[in-house]
Amino acid sequence: MTFHDGTNGEDPYLQPAADGEDSDEDEDLAIGKNDNVLVIASTADDISVLEFQVLEGPPEDDEDDDDDDGRANLYTHHDLMLPTFPLAVEWFDYVPGSKSDLRSTSHATDKGAFIAVAGFTPDIELWDVDVVDAMVPTAVLGAPKTDAPQDKAKKRALKKANDAFHVDAVLALSWNTTHRNFLASGSADTTVKIWDLDTLSCVRSFVPHAKAKGGAAKVGLTKWAPTAPTCLLTGAHDRSLRFFDTRTPHDAVVVKLRADPEDAAWNTLPGRDTEVYVATEDGHVQLIDLRNAAAPKWTLSAHQGGATSSLSLTASGRTLASVGADKTLKVWNVAEGKPALSHSRQLQLGPLFACSWCPDQEGVIAVGGARGSVVLDLHANATIHANAGDRGEEDEDDDSDDE
Repeated sequence: MTFHDGTNGEDPYLQPAADGEDSDEDEDLAIGKNDNVLVIASTADDISVLEFQVLEGPPEDDEDDDDDDGRANLYTHHDLMLPTFPLAVEWFDYVPGSKSDLRSTSHATDKGAFIAVAGFTPDIELWDVDVVDAMVPTAVLGAPKTDAPQDKAKKRALKKANDAFHVDAVLALSWNTTHRNFLASGSADTTVKIWDLDTLSCVRSFVPHAKAKGGAAKVGLTKWAPTAPTCLLTGAHDRSLRFFDTRTPHDAVVVKLRADPEDAAWNTLPGRDTEVYVATEDGHVQLIDLRNAAAPKWTLSAHQGGATSSLSLTASGRTLASVGADKTLKVWNVAEGKPALSHSRQLQLGPLFACSWCPDQEGVIAVGGARGSVVLDLHANATIHANAGDRGEEDEDDDSDDE
């Protein structure tokens, strides 16, 4: 689950229709420049879907709208059927396949709106958000496909970890916002791969969590460093993090954790770009300074009785949200060094798996759980939208606890 900015100046459906384009269909598909898009990956009854919801922003002109009651509006724009259970999604704006025929036929520049989707299969699918009724992805990162019959030796080779493609479930994705043609992935096959979106091929492959006595741990976390664009943070099922420059991967900072990492978020406050917030499966959140990784700067017992599943920082970097298996959303003020709990709310969504702040509307957050999703405006103490199966919309004050 993630929010992204709904405009990039290139996409016909991500901006108001031009003069003369006044069909009802164009009007329904158009997304205003102040809108945000919420992407939700879910599975129900063995059917996996990628849903795109639009959170409308303020009007694009200064005129008062008599029909505007001051409440935010969220609606489903379109959805895509997925062939596999989604484990990781990542939005990116770089048009894949510049060294193939893809760009010339669909995009005039290198900017667009795409979603990378990974799951229990080794392939990573790249979907064009602007193609509303897409039946197949724009491109696939993975093993070359062939219709030729294969002998047992070739089949065994395709199941062995290698430097060209994943051979097991892909658990994590991270897009490099500086070097925009690079996408990092972490897999249950123990490798981390860097994909070139120009050539749709793997250009680097690492086994960062190799064990001294042989073997390696599954990699479930990848995060590019925002201020050091060649550096990557990885987390694995060995209770550790690795931070390394992808040009010299053997010179890694190793961070030992109290439990396996579930999620991480880089500190974006000025002068603190070597710090990372880490959520672990035992319900804790830690702040770690990679310059002194022997001990965390602080540790929170954030969620009781299970994992802290997801973290999200506001655009200002001053507020951290966490969700966990205890069905609770918690909001922490992290601007002053030590965290302070500012809001706690138990949601009726079962165990919570994901959260994401809206980048443009302060206090608006999306949360996803086992029983659905909800978008909350914490400043207004209101539920913008709830989607929780047959349960109906959630009472905005139910089980809430503002502290």
